[in-house]
Amino acid sequence: MTSGSINDRNFFREGLKVSDSNFLIKVGFMRRGINVPFLVFLIMFCLTSFYGQGQSCVDFEALEDGTTFSPGGIIDISYDVSMSVRHSTGANSGGAGSVSVLTDMYEGLDGLMLKTDNALALFKTKRKISNLTIALKEVGGEVEVHVDKDKRTFPSIAYLEGSSVGAAKLSLVYGTEGQPVGVTITGSFDECAIGGTQVWLDNLCTSGMTVAGR
Repeated sequence: MTSGSINDRNFFREGLKVSDSNFLIKVGFMRRGINVPFLVFLIMFCLTSFYGQGQSCVDFEALEDGTTFSPGGIIDISYDVSMSVRHSTGANSGGAGSVSVLTDMYEGLDGLMLKTDNALALFKTKRKISNLTIALKEVGGEVEVHVDKDKRTFPSIAYLEGSSVGAAKLSLVYGTEGQPVGVTITGSFDECAIGGTQVWLDNLCTSGMTVAGR
């Protein structure tokens, strides 16, 4: 096939053909073929420029020790992860509730951590979240998990294993001695809140698809 021009009335009819002999795509206005794997790579690059898979992890070390957050307001805890405080809706919740930044030591948690008192830490990212994992220690009372508009309250951390909140699935992360030290939430959601009567949180990791302009 000879190369054509934009003004060639046969351009759109004959301008794109696949050669069985060399598996090259030949375009009417180009003198050279495009290698098929390269073309696939180019298309994927363009797609990921708009919808890109990414991951973010934060450990709350950037927050100030001793700070207490009440419901209302948004705290940027990394370049693409924000946190706010939500009221607890559990049966044993009482008072306004708060989330504090404190130092303590549990397996899977170290340095600065978040401690919820009858409240939840609500996390949002610039992505549509498909996976969220956070170190978690419940030291008495209920554990609450909210995923988008769906909410559930559990008697203790052990009840999270195999449970669901809306369409999201929960599974526990276990420590070296077999005790639960965190939770993983999988699905497709915009925001997730975790907390309860008295829950410690640390080392948050989220992954999902970045949507351009979000």
